[in-house]
Order: sequence, then C-alpha cells, then structure tokens
Amino acid sequence: MRPAFGVNISMDMQLLFNIAIGILSTLAGWFFKVMYDQIRDIESEVNDMEDKHDVDHRLVTDKINNLALSLPEKYVNKEDFGNLVKVMHHRFDRLEEKIDDMKNGRS
Repeated sequence: MRPAFGVNISMDMQLLFNIAIGILSTLAGWFFKVMYDQIRDIESEVNDMEDKHDVDHRLVTDKINNLALSLPEKYVNKEDFGNLVKVMHHRFDRLEEKIDDMKNGRS
C-alpha cells in the first residue's frame, strides 16, 4: 500500500504543479493581451496626433509663406531705404548751401 500512496502523492504534486503553471500562464497571457491592447491604443492616438500635427504644420507654414510674400509690399527694402537717405542728405546739403548763400547775401 505504501508504493501506491507514494505514487499518489507525486501525482497530486504534479497535478498541482500543472494547475499552478496553467493559472500563471493564463494570467501572463491576459496581462500581455491587456498590455498589447494598451500599446495599440497609444499607437493609434500617436498616429492621430501626428496627422493633426501635420495639418497644423502645413497651416503655420502657409501663414509664414504668406507673411514672407507680403513683406515687400508693406515694408521698405534696406537698399531702397539707404538710397532714400542719400537723396535726403543731398537735398538737405543743398538747402544748407542755399541758406548759407542767403545769409551771406549772395542770392
């Protein structure tokens, strides 16, 4: 009767071990499935945000391009401003000469 009892205990231990491994495997599988689903949800959110970012980036780029194209219409070019300053200085020099001539009596 002892050998049957010993075999019975080892089979019970093996059965308990198999059940424990089965439960752990099931829990691990469920955990990995939940994690996989979470990762997929996050990936889908990231893709949606990237699409929205692309649209926003295009809008900002278009606004900057339109601003860059409108700048020459609204503001004076640096070279043109330099030429204007030279012309104004030349006119003021002529006015100063005329004032000096009038002051000296040489009209």
